[in-house]
Amino acid sequence: MTNAFESPLARIRAASYYDENTGRDKRYRVYAPATARLRRKITTWANGRLPAELDAFLSLTTGFEGAGVTVNLKQATTGNTGVLEAYDYGNGDCLGLDDEGDRCAVWWIGHDPYGLIFVAESLLDYVTRFADFAERGDTRDDLAMIKPASELEPVSPADARQRGPSNDLTDIAETALVFDFRGANPRAHFDLAHVPAGFGVKRVGRFVIAEPRNPPSKQEQVAREVDYLVELAFGLMTMDQLDQARLALTKALQLDPSSQRAQARMELLESRLAQRSSGT
Repeated sequence: MTNAFESPLARIRAASYYDENTGRDKRYRVYAPATARLRRKITTWANGRLPAELDAFLSLTTGFEGAGVTVNLKQATTGNTGVLEAYDYGNGDCLGLDDEGDRCAVWWIGHDPYGLIFVAESLLDYVTRFADFAERGDTRDDLAMIKPASELEPVSPADARQRGPSNDLTDIAETALVFDFRGANPRAHFDLAHVPAGFGVKRVGRFVIAEPRNPPSKQEQVAREVDYLVELAFGLMTMDQLDQARLALTKALQLDPSSQRAQARMELLESRLAQRSSGT
């Protein structure tokens, strides 16, 4: 059976670019196939089975590099974005893959200035377009594959459901904002500037969902204040500022008389004070 990645990878391997460091043309590098260990690691990320196109890709290579662009699944990790990071550029930027059954959607998660960008419907689409980029030989803009081409505007949950039902839209607040990437063109961009203050943001599949954060309850506020005062008292005790530490712990116990941490710290403090008074 023909592997669909053979042709675009061969085109990348044959292409060259101008290397400013050496002043010479340089070939793109295509890596060796994935080891069995790496395949097991990525299979775990994909809930026990590899998407068919990722399986095909790994049978030929773990990635490629050149002209300032790197895709390297040998360093694959998963982060708080939920994607498989095909390469982490070390500054908060990464190329990420989403498990979508037989294929993998491709995303760019950037720190500055781009944020989240939908790059390609599938890994095969991305690799094929990269082969086009490599053959053109235009390496003056190494961000051409991920530079935003359009801004995705937020819609209400009701509008998103009208576009098509999804379990990802079931348990969200009706006051949420939904950035719906279903059917989005490559390089559609989500801009954090569209998210109101006080909203939390999460990416779920083809959605970015921004919901109002629930303000902390009175009990949670008290617990945070008590924790702060206990830690403050500990710091003051290490500097032998015992009287100030007692004031902090007294306030903590006034807020929450049942706090075991505050009680234990106060007992230790009283012991220290008693030793100081007795001169021992």
